Amino acid sequence: MLIKMANGTYIFGAKMGDKNFDKIYIYNHFLQSTLDLAKKAKESIMLAMDYCKRIKTKFNPFNNNLNDDEYKCYYYLENALYRLEMLWDSLAQLYNLYAETNLDIDKIYYKNLFKNLYENKQDLFNVIEIFNYIFEEASKDETNIDVVFINMFTA
Repeated sequence: MLIKMANGTYIFGAKMGDKNFDKIYIYNHFLQSTLDLAKKAKESIMLAMDYCKRIKTKFNPFNNNLNDDEYKCYYYLENALYRLEMLWDSLAQLYNLYAETNLDIDKIYYKNLFKNLYENKQDLFNVIEIFNYIFEEASKDETNIDVVFINMFTA
């Protein structure tokens, strides 16, 4: 319910248990969490790049004696990768709500969800594009992200 005030503002009111209100609240929660997570992932990527550029030694995966720059480079890379995976899970949670698949929140795996949506609900917003992105075959002509990371440490 909206109540218009004299100064051009509104008072918003809703009762708990209203299905639409509950949906809006849940969407808002996931959207706010996702925005926060995306900001932190970007920050981790930027910090990782900064520390990785400072490394002057050749990459050695068996070296356990990391200097401070190496340690922070690896830490922020790992942090960014973890957060990116969480972003995919957040997107899957939003699509679970949006598509009304009613899957248990603990049973949602983004690859499975988008494969299922691609097979059964292609008319949903961006499902085909998301599916194609997740399951695309890497071209032999394209630079593989693993190669980029390896070259970053061996250059």
